[in-house]
Amino acid sequence: MLRIFVINTLSFLILPFLLVIYKVKKYNFYVLYNSVRIGHFALNVDIFLRRVLLNDIETRVHYFLVSPSKSSKGISNRFLHLMQMRYVKGLSNIHYIANSFLYHILVNIYLKNLAPKLFYTRYYETNEVEFSKTDRILNFKSNEYIEGSKQLKQIGIDINNDKVVCIFARDDAYLKLTMASIDSSINWSYHNFRDMDVNNYIKSIKYLIDKGYKVIRVGNIAKTPVNYSHDNFLDYSFSDIKSDFMDLFLIYISHFVVGNSSGMVDMATLFNKPLLIVNGVPFSHAPLGKKDMYISKKIIDVESKSVVPFKKMINMNITDKALGEEHEFRNKFGLAYIDNTEEEIYSAIVDMVLYIDGKINCNDATKEYFSKYWNFTKNSQIRSIVSPHWLENNKNLYY
Repeated sequence: MLRIFVINTLSFLILPFLLVIYKVKKYNFYVLYNSVRIGHFALNVDIFLRRVLLNDIETRVHYFLVSPSKSSKGISNRFLHLMQMRYVKGLSNIHYIANSFLYHILVNIYLKNLAPKLFYTRYYETNEVEFSKTDRILNFKSNEYIEGSKQLKQIGIDINNDKVVCIFARDDAYLKLTMASIDSSINWSYHNFRDMDVNNYIKSIKYLIDKGYKVIRVGNIAKTPVNYSHDNFLDYSFSDIKSDFMDLFLIYISHFVVGNSSGMVDMATLFNKPLLIVNGVPFSHAPLGKKDMYISKKIIDVESKSVVPFKKMINMNITDKALGEEHEFRNKFGLAYIDNTEEEIYSAIVDMVLYIDGKINCNDATKEYFSKYWNFTKNSQIRSIVSPHWLENNKNLYY
């Protein structure tokens, strides 16, 4: 309570000075208030910087990106923080401030809507086209790339010759371990509907290895290891080489990435790596990269256990917010998600390999499915495709 009182008091004391400065020289704060979640932290900054490249922000304004201090628990990945700060140093009217004191005051002012004109508010919302229109913003320095290569070579991965696929399975371990230390009052189980069983990848891992890939399960924190062992498979989550640096570097050097909806797979979008989303939720959210593909979790009626078509969700006017809140989804509408099967994931990965290699077989029937699918989504800007196998087998979900 004392902390809240101090922040509120300081906010009201500082705000008049900020408004006076604004009258003299127009500026905006871009408060990175969800920096504890790596997906939001990465893409909120990245979408802003891509808009700078596309001249999609007001150039006469000075912008101050404000985050917690680099040593704070509020920073989800410190190496990502470093990459962001060094990129912004080269920009004339963009500035990066990492200061927890200022951050908490500005978050308070922003969330209380005390001075909206002081803030840039076009945050990442999962429907942006900028990621598919621009090259990646953040890169590793040459010495960092060499160091990462050396670390991986010691465990049998030669990034100059090996094709690497990263896979990720979201579970509840990360939120339980990291977020509880920041705010223990929140029960994070309402996110559990987004999880999946990592062992549903095993058939796909075997397939990828047979195709000549080395497969790495990524994610710094995980609940259970993969129940599979092979010289060409690394369960990084339970390895001795984990670090903030390596969390990013593995995605950076990958051929493509496979995973369910989560902040970790957003790193593929950050680095412009082809991404296959499996167990996607909600079904209306497509990945945003140049060469992405996805399949969604199905929805069932809790009482009858029958699958409910996605098109019915639209007719029922169920919002994206409701689709992303499991308790409301179940209690208000009597609906629940079911995971993709091991076979559905395998078929989607087969499609993704063909897609990456330019060999996807879009016959006339599949083209017709896609035409109907794009009409269903009513979003002509984001052109990520659904796995052809999935769409052909589940066309009744869409139309």
